[in-house]
Amino acid sequence: MEGCKLMCCGRGFNKRRIIVQEQCHCKFHWCCTVRCQTCLVEKDETFCK
Repeated sequence: MEGCKLMCCGRGFNKRRIIVQEQCHCKFHWCCTVRCQTCLVEKDETFCK
């Protein structure tokens, strides 16, 4: 037994896919600022029952 089965103590779990905004393609600009783009990223979330 591993992963979600173990962490949820055998009660089962639900998964869902979400889309979140994250900073990406960050670049350092001289001197002392960082500029990033905003990207949409798909992630899986898992919840114990």
